[in-house]
Amino acid sequence: MLQEQLPTPLLEQVQQRLARLLGPSCIVTLASSENDQGVSHYHLAIQHEGHGISLEDSGIISADFADRLLAMVGQVSTLLDSETLKRMASAEPSRPLVWISDRSGPCQTQPSAST
Repeated sequence: MLQEQLPTPLLEQVQQRLARLLGPSCIVTLASSENDQGVSHYHLAIQHEGHGISLEDSGIISADFADRLLAMVGQVSTLLDSETLKRMASAEPSRPLVWISDRSGPCQTQPSAST
């Protein structure tokens, strides 16, 4: 059972740490579950009240899951503090409407075999 593998106080500590890093304008929710094979998973949701940005992530709970979440939240914090995001949230006619990054990630499409 997950509660035996990962105590609730540990999840709460990780959630509180993530919330402190992001500040009071973000709502951080961290939960866990276990599948039929006994594999534990985390479920993270972050909502920024000011910008309306929402981020969700889930994955297998491993020895380094807290470090991975802290690194991800560091990237989110950098994004929220960026001048680009501030410009996107403004009412200026010249504001960017889309943020395109050259950083690769899991959502990036791969070239097809025909290209």
